[in-house]
Amino acid sequence: MKYRRHFTCPIQILYMMKEFKVKFKNVLGVQIKNLELKDLLCTNLVMIAFVDPESESIFEQKKGDIGIRQEDDYIAIAKAQEFEDFEENNGTVSPSRHWKIIMRNNKHFFMGKLENEI
Repeated sequence: MKYRRHFTCPIQILYMMKEFKVKFKNVLGVQIKNLELKDLLCTNLVMIAFVDPESESIFEQKKGDIGIRQEDDYIAIAKAQEFEDFEENNGTVSPSRHWKIIMRNNKHFFMGKLENEI
């Protein structure tokens, strides 16, 4: 089953729209525009924005991405050398599904959450 990626922080949504051209839809499936989000920044409303399926490929690893992985008391940060994995000095650390991209092209990158994540 494929889970939808979503964001709940209006600032992250605006940033990802501006810097990475991510398209978002609201819970009704209507595309969210910048103006609507700017208005929400001044309210106390809780919002959720789903990544449009045509923008989902933006969240796949690209060569040069910086990623982070945390397991128990261990935190690793590495640069993507290949699309399938991140590498550290000692070689491949783990498959990409365990990594979250935190930087791309020297810009912060937010992954949002998948529906099954807390």
